[in-house]
Amino acid sequence: MAEKGIFTKFVPAFWKEAKSKYPFIQKMDKSFAPAYPKSSSFYLGISPSFGKHVILNFQHSNKPWSVGLFTINVHISEKFEITSQFNLGQDEYKNFDDGTYRLPVAVDEDKWWSLKKLDREVIFGKQWNASSYDSDEIVIQEAVKDVCLFLEESLFRKAGFIS
Repeated sequence: MAEKGIFTKFVPAFWKEAKSKYPFIQKMDKSFAPAYPKSSSFYLGISPSFGKHVILNFQHSNKPWSVGLFTINVHISEKFEITSQFNLGQDEYKNFDDGTYRLPVAVDEDKWWSLKKLDREVIFGKQWNASSYDSDEIVIQEAVKDVCLFLEESLFRKAGFIS
């Protein structure tokens, strides 16, 4: 059997940390939409600050030259259903408007987390890199820590899930 890819190791590691640290996060029992598969999406619940459903998704790159890269998307909606608004920007995010957002773009600029050492930097936005790529375990541990901090600062506090 082929070894699991590092992204498929990252998601359960994030879930393990998230369920102990953030009691509001839930695994999805089914895919929300084709771009939000249950394997890499989480339901945060209804935002205490805005009264809207919030779904988090880790989107891995499907490009063969960027294996191990992922970013974070968030879906916000008054009703628990996919909206027709995609790739909204900072102004809409400030208002917590219904739609789908690339979260790093909505709060600052595009950001991708690199779980594998790449031959080159991403050509769009920021790139998070591990301190060392000698051990998948260390890479995943560092990525989970950085993702949790990013989510706290950019989404959880704004939505009222944490104070």
